[in-house]
Amino acid sequence: MFIFITWSMTTYWPMVPDEMREIHYHDVLMKTFRTNSFEASFLAMMFKDPQTNAWLPSQLLSCAYMSFLMSICFSVIVFCGYQALKQMRSHASHMSAKTKELNKQLFMTLGIQTLLPVFTMYMPVGCLMILPMFGIELGAAANNAAAFLGLYPALDPLVAILLIKDFRNFVFCKSVTSTYASAISNSAPPSKIFQASRIQNQNK
Repeated sequence: MFIFITWSMTTYWPMVPDEMREIHYHDVLMKTFRTNSFEASFLAMMFKDPQTNAWLPSQLLSCAYMSFLMSICFSVIVFCGYQALKQMRSHASHMSAKTKELNKQLFMTLGIQTLLPVFTMYMPVGCLMILPMFGIELGAAANNAAAFLGLYPALDPLVAILLIKDFRNFVFCKSVTSTYASAISNSAPPSKIFQASRIQNQNK
């Protein structure tokens, strides 16, 4: 809630459209989106006063705070990922081959899910914030940040579905009969093996 409230306040008040922004962005919005800046609602960072070319402290502080929040959130992701890897390695000697294989799949999933927000959240939003500071106009490309943000929730569970074998087998309807029989034969007594074999024959 704290991050949501402070981010909203930092976004709204320093970037709310005023007369200076409406005049400055009129041509850009009209050319790119065919939108009248004097009639549309929008939020825009403006790091320099277009008349005096002086830096605007409120915009710089807003950008610095957003960058700080993004850095903190990403640092937490990296820290938790490292701790998970550390725990898995410390207990690797006490794991069976099957458990090690599952942990390997989970680690690959965790690694890709850690990198995914870098390309779908932090980099697009970071470019949206930083590039205008150097006078680089993004134009219609600024919409890509919102598109990537919407793509992230769909891709995140998809990584786990494709990389974790049990999930993948279920989604693609792959047979697990051989795996099931192997697991029973390694752990169950002969009477249980005979019973499982009879059930499989009946199903066939």
